[in-house]
Amino acid sequence: MSREVQDIKVSTLSIVVGNSGCNGTCPYCVSRMSPDFGHPSDINWRNFGKACRLAEVKGVTTVLLTGKGEPTLHPELVNSYLKAIARHSFPFIDLQTNGIFLDVVRRDGSAYGDRINRNTIAYWHEMGVSTVAVSMAHYDNKINASVCQSSAPERDQTNLGALVAFLHDMRFSVRLCCVVMNGYIDKPEEVDNLVKFARSNSVEQLTLRPIGKPVKSKDPEGLEWVAHHELTVEEKKAIDDHVAEKGQYLMTPPHGADVFDIEGQNICLSDCLPRERPPGSSIQIIFWPNGSIRYDWQFEGAVLL
Repeated sequence: MSREVQDIKVSTLSIVVGNSGCNGTCPYCVSRMSPDFGHPSDINWRNFGKACRLAEVKGVTTVLLTGKGEPTLHPELVNSYLKAIARHSFPFIDLQTNGIFLDVVRRDGSAYGDRINRNTIAYWHEMGVSTVAVSMAHYDNKINASVCQSSAPERDQTNLGALVAFLHDMRFSVRLCCVVMNGYIDKPEEVDNLVKFARSNSVEQLTLRPIGKPVKSKDPEGLEWVAHHELTVEEKKAIDDHVAEKGQYLMTPPHGADVFDIEGQNICLSDCLPRERPPGSSIQIIFWPNGSIRYDWQFEGAVLL
């Protein structure tokens, strides 16, 4: 192991599932703006094993199944990754999703041509997925649907409260990952409303991430949309200060985000694409299907293998 790898701290093993295809059309999609490091049809399982072994050596406790697109577009691949992960000893496995297909299963029994159904989702739990992290922008379903859009406009909008209840019924913990931006959750009062929504639906974890963009964007339209909806420094500070004043500080995980308790609700202040690593913080290992092992989503030079 190189000295560079020996000295780093690692918090998470992120696995890029599938390609950049998505069943959502969110205008602020950071994945469309950041580089794509390869999605071959055949997974480099040799290097996947190396990524898992490195994560074990570095004491990683959480594996995140995520993507440049929507992971649930590739249910068979999710199954394959879970089988491979089972050969290792990671306590927590999280699945990041926009929740669109999962909500369709909740409502209709199956989705994606019956490629995802209750049995599929139950299998993911059986294979170790502990938390489903649902991306969202607002607690109001209609407002949330106006930006977290399905690529099939005729489809009913996702019902966040009902989706959370369904995932709880399927025995998962739920993390709501809210993109904070102007016109949506953009002030302390709206944060309070979001916290009330999370508490009333027994959401285990709530994460706030200000809308962000990479240093260089591949999507000019997305970049322009973000520029019009970014919080000002003062607006972001007002939210951070409000959470810190109203909440009880709990901890700062190795990746640098601060976690608080507000009236019993876990709330984490994080970033989409952190610009700097605080002293003593950790990186994440990112496995790409082509076998590339990286530690940053936006810089080509951030490569371990």
